[in-house]
Amino acid sequence: MEEGREHIEDLMRRYGYEEREAEVAYHLGRAQDLLAEMHEESFSLSETVALPGLRASMYRMAFVEPHFRALFALLDRRVLERNYPER
Repeated sequence: MEEGREHIEDLMRRYGYEEREAEVAYHLGRAQDLLAEMHEESFSLSETVALPGLRASMYRMAFVEPHFRALFALLDRRVLERNYPER
């Protein structure tokens, strides 16, 4: 977890996250990467899929990325509301 701790502290410095927010951002990033890897593997193992790399990229952009962008946006909104309560 030491590697993760350094990354969490870096997120706190760069984005103004509190510790729990930085932990959430770290784990969301890891989950996003792992989920993308799983889908890339499943497409590359499929013998019926032409151009598995392209198909995996399209799937990631259409079905994975939007959900993670929304979750990261929730975190960012929380930080902005805390730092700029008057908006």
